Amino acid sequence: MIGIKDADPEYLATSYDIDCKYCHSPRKLNFYYYYSYSYFGFLKVFPLGKSFYSQCQSCKHFLQEAAFDDQYRAELNNYRDRAKLPWTLYIGPVLIGYWLISSLISSLF
Repeated sequence: MIGIKDADPEYLATSYDIDCKYCHSPRKLNFYYYYSYSYFGFLKVFPLGKSFYSQCQSCKHFLQEAAFDDQYRAELNNYRDRAKLPWTLYIGPVLIGYWLISSLISSLF
């Protein structure tokens, strides 16, 4: 009923400028992102952050953002702004803000 989940990975972009570090396959690297969120019941309540990773189309090797070298990181920065969080993740902060403001107003009057 209450907890933390990771959303399904979403495709971000394909890079044709980087070779895979493991199989050295040329120019076939996909970037993905996923986000973590807290939930209450069926509602996604708070965003907890985004994570990025790459996957080679040839060898299918995954590489998390923490293990990216400078070349991978520079390429990811070209696509990072495309990784948008859904607006439904902001329901929690909006409801809490509404509750705080209405409590403040009702205590003043």
